[in-house]
Amino acid sequence: MMLCVNCGAREAEGGPLCRQCTAALLVVREGKKQRIEVCPKCSSIHVGGKWYSADSTAPLARLLASSFHFENASHVRVDEASLDLGSSTIRGRATATVKGVDVSLDLEREVFVARVSCPVCNRVTGSYYESILQIRTYSGSNRKLLEEALSVVEETVSARSSDPSSFISKVEWLPEGVDIYMGRKNDGQRAAAALRSRYVSTVRVSKRLAGYREGREFHRFTYSVRILDLSRGTAINMGGKHYLVSSISGSAVHLVNTGDWREEQVAPQEFFTRQWEQSSVQPERRRGLVLARRQGETDLMDMSTYRVVTARGEAQSDEVEYIVFREQAYII
Repeated sequence: MMLCVNCGAREAEGGPLCRQCTAALLVVREGKKQRIEVCPKCSSIHVGGKWYSADSTAPLARLLASSFHFENASHVRVDEASLDLGSSTIRGRATATVKGVDVSLDLEREVFVARVSCPVCNRVTGSYYESILQIRTYSGSNRKLLEEALSVVEETVSARSSDPSSFISKVEWLPEGVDIYMGRKNDGQRAAAALRSRYVSTVRVSKRLAGYREGREFHRFTYSVRILDLSRGTAINMGGKHYLVSSISGSAVHLVNTGDWREEQVAPQEFFTRQWEQSSVQPERRRGLVLARRQGETDLMDMSTYRVVTARGEAQSDEVEYIVFREQAYII
């Protein structure tokens, strides 16, 4: 065993010196006091010319390392760093390499903290937006569905919480639907895609010149989403035939042909490319008690008139809603 040539008491490590004597060679001197900006609204920090809203460990570690001079160290790495706003101090854990030996040490440095509102908060408070998402329904105004769609949009934006420039600036309810003002163009694009994947809907995109930014044209984009919300049993005309809407899912529109009682599934894109319209005459909705069931038909007693009615379709319960369309009863 080779003893340390300096203290002669401990085993040498990686050279003629022991770990403690090698560590003693490291001289740490404080450098210039650094300045950091902290947003009073969202607590984002501004370091090295960039704002950070989420994980600020890396930029704080770089700032802490630059706040000291390390003599006799070939390499210094700061792995952990955090800002204590109460004492305006950055604290962290560093590893310095001295003559091939890694030396761990705790660092802390007081910094000058300036309270400056970040650009994102300035935009939010100033109602800044780059895109508008307009959500409408075919029925005109379906508040419950619109609120559900708004939740989908909010979840889409929340999923990008690490990006401070993604935010909802304003939500404006209108008689015909809801307009959502969004911080980035991509926010509107992603939200429209999320709605289209969940609902049978159409999306139209338009843009307008809003001004100039750094000598280049700056456009604001509008994403107009219209959600198909035809209720169960709604009568439509398509391709010269009459259909009743059975159900609507994100992947298809389910229809019943009133001519032959066949069910059809139409993909959303195909549905909107085909010529269709709501029938001028809509079915009458009634309730009935099941008297007998046969293949493809059900005998009902109308609960208002007490008349016996034979309806196309098979009832799944003893009391059902049925519709009367063009003098024919249907269970949808």
